[in-house]
Amino acid sequence: MSCGKLLCGTLCKRTLGACEGGLIHVIWQECGPSAARSFISQTQTLVNYWLLQQGFTIGIADAILDKETTGVIDGIISGAKQDVQMLIQQGKGAESEAVFESKINGILNKARDISGTP
Repeated sequence: MSCGKLLCGTLCKRTLGACEGGLIHVIWQECGPSAARSFISQTQTLVNYWLLQQGFTIGIADAILDKETTGVIDGIISGAKQDVQMLIQQGKGAESEAVFESKINGILNKARDISGTP
């Protein structure tokens, strides 16, 4: 059973992802779990072959942030710490511990997500 062919375009995390509307999700919905599993396996084989043919290297310099980026991330983290401190100073009040913890996690998760965005 053939579910279609990609005629052009770029395959990336957003288009391939298992989220709703992603290629893997559509294949699962329209062709079933076996076809989705086969697609994932064949895609991994294709990527492995490409990496063997093209090569891919990364050096330590590729993992070191420049001063400007480090400053931006430090600012985001500092802001999140201030927000958490303010929340702690306000106290839990009538909120349950789970709600209080959820608010703190929300602040910290947002800072993490913003910091990791290119």
